[in-house]
Amino acid sequence: MLRPKTSVSLAVVRLLNRLGLLAATFVTLSIPVAYGVFSVRGARKALELETAQAARGLEQIVINRPELWNYEVLRIQELIDKPGLAGGPQDRVIRTAEGQHLVHTAFRAPWPNLRHTLPIHDSGRVVGYVEARHSIRPAALQTLLVALGSALVGWGLFIIFRLLPVRALGQALTELSDERRKIAATLRAIPDGVIAADGDGAVIFLNPAAELALGCPSDRAAGRLLAEVYPVHRPEASPPGAHAGRAELHLEGEPARVFEERYSSLPAEWSGRAGQVIVFRDITTQMKVDAELLRVRQIESLGVLAGGIAHDFNNYLSAILGNISMAKQDLGPESRAADRLSEAMKATDRARALSLKLLTFAKGGDPARRVVDLTPLVREATEFATHGTSVQFSCDHQPDLWNAEVDDGLLSQVVHNLVINAIQAMQGQGHIHIRIENLRVEEDEILHLQPGRYLRVAIRDSGPGIPESILSRIFEPYFTTKAAGNGLGLASCFNIMKAHGGYITAETEPGSGATFVLYVPATDKALERPSAPALPPPPQEQGRVLVMEDDLVLQEIAAEMLERSGFTAYTCSDGENAIKAYARALKAGAPFHAVIMDLTIMGGMGGREAAAHILALDPRASLIVSSGYSVDPVMARPGDFGFKAVLPKPYGLTDLTKVLDAVFHGA
Repeated sequence: MLRPKTSVSLAVVRLLNRLGLLAATFVTLSIPVAYGVFSVRGARKALELETAQAARGLEQIVINRPELWNYEVLRIQELIDKPGLAGGPQDRVIRTAEGQHLVHTAFRAPWPNLRHTLPIHDSGRVVGYVEARHSIRPAALQTLLVALGSALVGWGLFIIFRLLPVRALGQALTELSDERRKIAATLRAIPDGVIAADGDGAVIFLNPAAELALGCPSDRAAGRLLAEVYPVHRPEASPPGAHAGRAELHLEGEPARVFEERYSSLPAEWSGRAGQVIVFRDITTQMKVDAELLRVRQIESLGVLAGGIAHDFNNYLSAILGNISMAKQDLGPESRAADRLSEAMKATDRARALSLKLLTFAKGGDPARRVVDLTPLVREATEFATHGTSVQFSCDHQPDLWNAEVDDGLLSQVVHNLVINAIQAMQGQGHIHIRIENLRVEEDEILHLQPGRYLRVAIRDSGPGIPESILSRIFEPYFTTKAAGNGLGLASCFNIMKAHGGYITAETEPGSGATFVLYVPATDKALERPSAPALPPPPQEQGRVLVMEDDLVLQEIAAEMLERSGFTAYTCSDGENAIKAYARALKAGAPFHAVIMDLTIMGGMGGREAAAHILALDPRASLIVSSGYSVDPVMARPGDFGFKAVLPKPYGLTDLTKVLDAVFHGA
């Protein structure tokens, strides 16, 4: 990943300080040097002019007396003693051509000085020389003063430059550097991938999340084309001006992943031409979770509908089964019509089994849990399902398996359904292998499972496998590939496992069979020891029975079946009337020996609430719960709610008498 340079601001401040120092030094030196140069140049020019005037004066003397000019000492002395252009004494010397000094002024120019010599001509012949000297000490002193002033000005400007703009710029650069560090830390921390490319499509930046998602470090990605580093396919072209979309990433040797993208242009100042920044998030798992949640919600919605249908269906079956059972009793066993009625009762039993499937699918049941060893349960259900087929099975397990607290009947139904499906997929011949092992699930390790201990049951067949196109739908209710199937088997398995706090998954490899995996919650509880069967008590006399039922047809049928069995039947339509009837009977000294209570009463008090009131009046009351919704918690654990027995709908005369006999004998 490309990281911001934290020393940029300090480097810029140092550079600006150096530039300020250079400027101060330039001002300090350039002004006095220029002043000194111009002063010396002016002094030299004046010296040359003065020397030229003196030479012309001497040449005039030579012209007047060419042979004896060197004897005109007084006139020459007077000439060279004249002050210069700037006034003041001058340092001048007259020499002959042979180098003899003729005249010299009394004044001597102090050091440092300038010297200028000109020849004295007579008819083109050099007869002597005039030499002049001019001191530049005053100019040097003035230049020094100018240098001091320039130094003060230059360093003053440097101090002002450093205190004001450089410091402000340094502060701004420091803040910019801090912001870049914050942005870099943010980009390192966010879980979304960030990738930036310049106007030529070359990658210039990857954050750690992008490196991890793409499997490419930033140093290897820098400079490469975006299409090479980020080889995505966008199934749907984004409309012009769009800033978001979805893309599929295909990396060699890895399954396709779906990214949710957001785009933004990269400012042109960075790269000459506008580039782009892509922020992407892997939503592959989220899409699977959303699809799974949608499927669960669909199953739950259909489950509510199926449960309601099954409840009403069971009420109707109760009326049918009750009438058939009494009609069969009236006809006698040798009647031909009795055979017809027996077949009708068998059909009713099949309808009752279908209703139970609907109810199990609706809620998965409310498991009547007990602690079991899972291995014999799974083996027994598998043996029962494979009996009479050519399918072989093997079952192995991890040593020291944990126990499970489950409804063994419901879990056996799950294993039975899965094995039956495997047998049908293998067309009655093949091999089924079952493996049971302990499993600890960590947080977010397996979808829909809470952290904890589980038993993992893997059921693998040697069939053709499940087509990938339908794998995601196999747990949907009413989805089936079988001509005679109803599509409730796997949906019921799903709901049963969910009701247990577990889960079920399916895996497949085309041509290599399918594997269904059950995750069953484990328990620390020890196995329950089976109790010795109790001897049945002696039979008792029949008694008075109260039937609470809101369906008038079922009221009449239940009352008639009770009277045929020797009981005295009383009926009521809701919980309030049942409580009043029981209180009156109790007060009259003739309490009911049993009360059959419908669990659900439309628009009135149901059996669960009414039972609590009756038990408050008489803790010894023998209450029997009856419902067409057999997977209700009360039906699964009647003792927890004060009931002595369960009479699931639909029921016939035989079912009714068996339950009452069990209640009276167990009283």
